[in-house]
Amino acid sequence: MDSSALAIAFLESLHPRLHLLLYLLAFWLLYRTRILHAILHTADVVLGRRLSKAATLASAQYAEVIGEWARAGELHQELWNHHRAIECFELAEDYERCAEICVALGRNDYAAEWLELAGDPRRAGDLFDEAFLFDKAAGAYLDAGAHLRAAAAFVRSGAYARAAELYSEHGAFELAGEAFENAEQFEQAAECFEKTLAEAGDLHSLTLTTAQRQSAARASLRAAECYQRAGKPARALDVLAKGQHHDLAANVAERLGDYREAARLYQDSGNWKKAASMYTLAREPLAALRVEAEYHLEMGRPRASAECLLQAGDPERAAEVFQSLGEIRRAAECYIAGGVPERAGELLPHADNNPRPLIRPPIRATTR
Repeated sequence: MDSSALAIAFLESLHPRLHLLLYLLAFWLLYRTRILHAILHTADVVLGRRLSKAATLASAQYAEVIGEWARAGELHQELWNHHRAIECFELAEDYERCAEICVALGRNDYAAEWLELAGDPRRAGDLFDEAFLFDKAAGAYLDAGAHLRAAAAFVRSGAYARAAELYSEHGAFELAGEAFENAEQFEQAAECFEKTLAEAGDLHSLTLTTAQRQSAARASLRAAECYQRAGKPARALDVLAKGQHHDLAANVAERLGDYREAARLYQDSGNWKKAASMYTLAREPLAALRVEAEYHLEMGRPRASAECLLQAGDPERAAEVFQSLGEIRRAAECYIAGGVPERAGELLPHADNNPRPLIRPPIRATTR
């Protein structure tokens, strides 16, 4: 006979009162070692949770039976029965709670649709945008009257022409220009950029900030580029000149064969040498000489400048240059050639002791 059988036989042979005493001793030992506490706590938690869950489910079902759908939805939400909770909230027409559950589950697309039903298209648009459903986002923003947000969503969806129209309608011309450019509608893009330039006003104004000048200059360049791509170089020339990009505008005018305008623009940019060559191409040699005179002055060659002025038929200015160089007799000769002998008379007493003969300098005709 094994040991367990012997133990049982021994216990059965004992008096029933001794049985009770042994049971009490075992209970006391469990209590002292806190094992009993753990067993009772575990049983309470397990049974309590099961009873609580069962009670909540029963309450939710009862709320459904009596038509309290919002309460039923809340109870189902406590039980993490999200699908049934959404159904109950829908029956209660509490669409915002439906949206909240969908957001918690990471389904922003579904949440946005519930918010549309709830009459909150602005938030719906944000959620559609986060879900990368840009077409739906744009539609929701339009319903909310958020036109610029709608335009931005159209850009992200690739509907550039629609975005450009919205931007243009609401005065965001630079953004409209970018959208038209992406849609390859270059003339419309250029017109929008030109409107941005016009908004800046007079670029010579001292009231303009540096940021405004930079914005206008950028708009001018982009407008010109779009006009070029649209096959309208003359308008590109005009907008570059308005934006004070004189060198670039002159380059366009030169390509168009408008050498006189190119020369004027090169002059405005301070490129005297190039301006002189343009006047030469425009068959205006006297203008070319006057510009060349300015170039020589800028390069620190005043004597060469004075010679150019003489050849251009401007002896009075040449006289002033010679006088600044201390060449008094030469200056007097130029004043005489220019028809102001009284100025020459004032200068001659100050001429050197070995004056050169008064020889009229060669002056080209003033006509072409």
